Amino acid sequence: MHRSIRTALLATLCAAACACQPGTDEAAAPSATDADAGPVADTPPSATATPGAFTCTDGTRLELDWGRDEVTVRWPDGRTARLPKAESASGPDGDAYVGDTVSVEHDGDTIVVHDGGNAPLACDATGDEGAAAAVAMRYACEPDTEVVVFEDGRARVALPDGQEVDLSRVTGSSPPVYTGGTLFFTVGDDAAHLSQGDRTNELACSPA
Repeated sequence: MHRSIRTALLATLCAAACACQPGTDEAAAPSATDADAGPVADTPPSATATPGAFTCTDGTRLELDWGRDEVTVRWPDGRTARLPKAESASGPDGDAYVGDTVSVEHDGDTIVVHDGGNAPLACDATGDEGAAAAVAMRYACEPDTEVVVFEDGRARVALPDGQEVDLSRVTGSSPPVYTGGTLFFTVGDDAAHLSQGDRTNELACSPA
């Protein structure tokens, strides 16, 4: 593929990855705009808090950073929401963190996430072994783009500008298909391809 064409495709993919990360836009992360929220505290979480990764029933992997009176939720597509603790809804059976459109119920190693009008999503603490999942395969996509596929069903795209985009495998897909934000990675018998979700601006990838 001619270098100028590859560069144009990569630029479009990078732009798509940026566009799918509303955590950088205050309007797209509604629960993170509270004027009194302040920075996340460095104080260790309570005894019942489980900082780190949570894996949900639909395969989504969330990262939660706990403060004394708030929690920051990070989605695989880069979206973030900072939620203050709701004292009135918290008690001996667990804590609640409530934002404008996102809320989290936390009880020990489990959470339930309410995200807008979506159905409540139950998630369990992944633990350190999930955070360091074994690599199943690496793919190189020109120019200077890498896709890492993990044995736990996730994939991660590393773009030349330093961005990393997490992808989740589409349940039941064969050959495997991974999506995250607007990026789309498919593995075929003879080749693998990275593209936008509508399969445009496609880059060919090969095992690294």
